[in-house]
Amino acid sequence: MKRLYIMLLATLCTAGVMAQGQRLKQRIIDRDYYPMDSATVTVKGTNISTVTDRKGNFVLEDVPVILDSIEVTKNGKSKTLPIPIEITMTEALNDRYVAWYVKAAGGFTSVYGEGVGGSTFYAGGGMDVRLGRHGAYQMGLYYNYRKLGDVYTYYYDDYNYYGMDFDFHSVEIPILFANKFRMANRVIMQIGLGAFVNYTFNAKATMDGVSESANPNAFGGGPLVDFGWEIRRHWLVNFTGRFGWIESNDYFDGISYMDWSLSFGYKF
Repeated sequence: MKRLYIMLLATLCTAGVMAQGQRLKQRIIDRDYYPMDSATVTVKGTNISTVTDRKGNFVLEDVPVILDSIEVTKNGKSKTLPIPIEITMTEALNDRYVAWYVKAAGGFTSVYGEGVGGSTFYAGGGMDVRLGRHGAYQMGLYYNYRKLGDVYTYYYDDYNYYGMDFDFHSVEIPILFANKFRMANRVIMQIGLGAFVNYTFNAKATMDGVSESANPNAFGGGPLVDFGWEIRRHWLVNFTGRFGWIESNDYFDGISYMDWSLSFGYKF
């Protein structure tokens, strides 16, 4: 009889503990350290749930004292997370392995060995493909305008050298492998290396105020470097350096140049 009383008392104590609730307050971030907003957090096996705020925070009331995990759902994907939640998750529920972006940039350009310079502008878009927690592959398609002033060229009409201005209009395809690192809350730094290829479909040569077609149809390209930031997941700011060449035409035996540009963009 005494043993029965002890068992009954233990059962009542357990039921009392289970009936009690606790207040669970946590924060969820993805593996890029972005707050996971608007995610549904559910205590499995119950109807207790809530939604994270814009900073990834959530509060659950009357949660069972004995609790080792919760279920988080975002964008149709679900994952069971341990309690307490590990800050660096091995998987992100809202991973977007392919993202699209648009950007525009302006800067300056110079010709190797001639001490002359000019300006450059490009605009276009591309895709950002995740290769892991830090890595990404980026590829774009841009329209590029490049102006070079007073390039010392050989003019075949009278077999003399003159200083000419050139305007180049090109289609450019850059390919970049980038490493991304978290700098601050909702700010990611990017360092990238890659290459680009372009096709000049229109060019104009100007000398003494007289302009004519420079007979482009020329391919070119070269290596590029990139340094920038991704702010609040969508806004892009980048410094980019290009070290390229333009094929020979009727006015020059090929031009090697260097571009430095500042771009602003938006990632969808």
